[in-house]
Parts: sequence; structure tokens; C-alpha cells
Amino acid sequence: MLVCNPYEVVIHGTTSSGKIFRPSDWAERLCGILSSFTKDNRLSYSKWVRPMLVDNIRCVAVDKKLETDNPQMFRFLMDFAADNDLRVIDCKALLEEREQGGQNDPADERVLLARAIEAKHAAEKAQEQTAS
Repeated sequence: MLVCNPYEVVIHGTTSSGKIFRPSDWAERLCGILSSFTKDNRLSYSKWVRPMLVDNIRCVAVDKKLETDNPQMFRFLMDFAADNDLRVIDCKALLEEREQGGQNDPADERVLLARAIEAKHAAEKAQEQTAS
């Protein structure tokens, strides 16, 4: 069962060519960056990121509020996805995709959030260079 929230984006563990991303524990490692230990020495994931499975594919759900609360960490996560050619999907779109039930062409069903963020960062960099 898929459990993601409309206020999340999902870093899906498949590349744009459809290959499964390795190593197999990448999602737990990525979420571990923001994790902490409780008083009884148990690992506790952050409220901002969490590992999840979508059709037996490892994924990371990222709360969209992280972009405003910790923009550097959000950018790190999106850069990680972009650098590794991972799909970044808005959870609303993922839920709609699952409701359709069909396996459409991945190029059509992807939400290209990672590329939009890259474009935003490029525009910010260009603006900084213009200001200099």
C-alpha cells in the first residue's frame, strides 16, 4: 500500500531510463543524514524525510516545507536526485498515476521537479552574477 502525503515529493529509486538505483539501501542512507538518536539509542528519522517503498522500489518522501525551513538541505536532496538521474515525483501525481493503474510511458508520467529546481538554481546563479 502506498502511503504518501500530498505535501510531499518522492525521490523514486529509478533512473530516467528505468533502471533501479543502487545500492539497495540508498534511501535509508539518504534519510539517515537528517536522523537522530532518541534517549534509548534508537534511530529516529526526521519529520522532513522518510524512506518508503513504491511497488518494491526504494524511495524517499520529502516534505515540501523543507524547502522553506531548510533550503540548503532541500537543495542537497534535489541535487542528489538530479546528479543520480532519479525521478522526482510530486506525491499528488504519484497518487494519480497509481489510480490510473496503467503503466504509461515514464517520460509522460514524470513530474520534472528536479529539472525545474535546477532551472531555478541556474536563474538564481545568473541573477547573482548579474548583480556582481
